[in-house]
Amino acid sequence: MRNVIHTTMQILFPPRCGGCGAKGVWICDTCVADIRAYAQNCFFCEARAPKTHVCAQCAKRYALEAIVWPWRYSHEKTHKVIGDYKYKGLRGAAPALAKHLEQTITQLPQDDWHALPIPIHKSKERERGFNQSYLIARELGLPLINRALVRTVATPPQARSDSRKARFESIRDAFEIRRPQDIEGKAILLIDDVATTGATLSEAARLLKHRGARRISAAVLAHG
Repeated sequence: MRNVIHTTMQILFPPRCGGCGAKGVWICDTCVADIRAYAQNCFFCEARAPKTHVCAQCAKRYALEAIVWPWRYSHEKTHKVIGDYKYKGLRGAAPALAKHLEQTITQLPQDDWHALPIPIHKSKERERGFNQSYLIARELGLPLINRALVRTVATPPQARSDSRKARFESIRDAFEIRRPQDIEGKAILLIDDVATTGATLSEAARLLKHRGARRISAAVLAHG
C-alpha cells in the first residue's frame, strides 16, 4: 500500500530539487554538497567530540549519548528543501530525505536501535496532515516505536523562541510516556527534521531515560 501511495504522489507531485529546481529528484547531488555538514564538535557546547558530537559532560546533562546530522540548517537551500517538505505537504520527499539521514546513522555505535520520531501536538498534526519526522523514521529500516511518546503541550516553534534558555523552558514537560513497555530496555534513536538548540531532543531523552530506555541518541536532517 505504501508503494502505491508513493507512486501516486510521484505522479501528482513529480520531484523537483528544493535547492535549485532540477527535475527528477527532491534534492540533487550538487545541492547536497552545498549543504553538507562537517561536524567535529559537541552539538551543545562546541567542545571537540568528532565521533558522537556530544561530549561526556553534555551527554550527562542532556541525556543524549550522540547526535548525528548530514546538513547545515544555516544554508538557505536546507531551509527550502525542509520547508517545502514540511509546509507544502510534499510527503513524497520522505524516502529521499530518509536516505540521506540513513547514511549519517551509520556513524553511530552499533546497537539494536529503535527509531522514535519526535511527536508533534495533535492540533499541529491535524493542521499539517502528517508528522514529518514520522514519515522519515518509517523509511529508515529500523524497528519503529510510535505513540509511546506523546506531545501534550502545543509549544511554539523552537526557532521563534527568543533565547536558548527560553527554548529549554518552553519545552519542559511538553511530553508524556503513554506506552512505557515499548521503550523499556531499548536503544532509542530519536528522529527529527531540524534541531537548533537541542531542547526538544533533550526533553524527550530525559523522559525516555527516566522511564527505562537503555540508551538514547538522535539523528536529525539539519542543525546549525
